[in-house]
Amino acid sequence: MANTAIAPYAQAAAVVNSDGTVMRSHGVINVERYALGSYSIEVDASIDMANAVPIAVMRAETPLPPAIFYVHSDNSNTFAVMCQHPTKGAQDTAFHVIVP
Repeated sequence: MANTAIAPYAQAAAVVNSDGTVMRSHGVINVERYALGSYSIEVDASIDMANAVPIAVMRAETPLPPAIFYVHSDNSNTFAVMCQHPTKGAQDTAFHVIVP
């Protein structure tokens, strides 16, 4: 994983590039870009994702910001971030993700 992020009030947080590489993270075990505009985020097993409310927002340098969707998976410590442009469909997008 990349450099450690300073996120004292977050259970997990990451700065993710559009190719799925992680610039900084805290409490994030792995990020994988598994399809165009789709990313799997694995957080530390100690985080209760059943009651968490993850937030994903696109990074400032993203041109023509697409919509970002959060989708919870069946795996208790993994969730997906999906990025979709209104007219172009799925689109790789740099984003921040946080699990407060």
